[in-house]
Amino acid sequence: MTDQPASQDKHALSHSLLQAIRGVLVQARSQLQQTVNQAMVQTYWQVGQLIVEHEQQGKARAKYGKQQLQTLSEQLTAEFGRGFDVRNLRNMRAFYLAFPKRNAVRTELSWTHYRRLIRIENLKARDWYMQEAIDQNCNSVYETYGLVHHFNEIDVYHLRSP
Repeated sequence: MTDQPASQDKHALSHSLLQAIRGVLVQARSQLQQTVNQAMVQTYWQVGQLIVEHEQQGKARAKYGKQQLQTLSEQLTAEFGRGFDVRNLRNMRAFYLAFPKRNAVRTELSWTHYRRLIRIENLKARDWYMQEAIDQNCNSVYETYGLVHHFNEIDVYHLRSP
């Protein structure tokens, strides 16, 4: 009978140790994911800036922009792998054009959030979405999409541009 309490203590100790280690690992993964997302957002903003400022000389579109983006896409993909198709380069360009001030880019939001946000032309509406996504801690594309979808269904008179 003395073996049973020792066995239970051993199991309880193993369980509490496992829970503590899980907590550390989950926190580390979350921090790592947040760091990667922040680096991606900042990098994609800089790529967008370079496309607009250097390739396009500050204009909304470069002369022969389609071909330039295609060539750039091929070169970046060959060197860095996936993530640099023409569509994503256009998104990076649109990201910079939508948020030309780097300090306006919120670190709490991911590239997925920003891909949704750059499609919103109304600045007040975009700012509202950004704050709502942060306040509601929308971590996934589905949560962000749900927020945008809900927003599109409600009366947003106070967010309309004059």
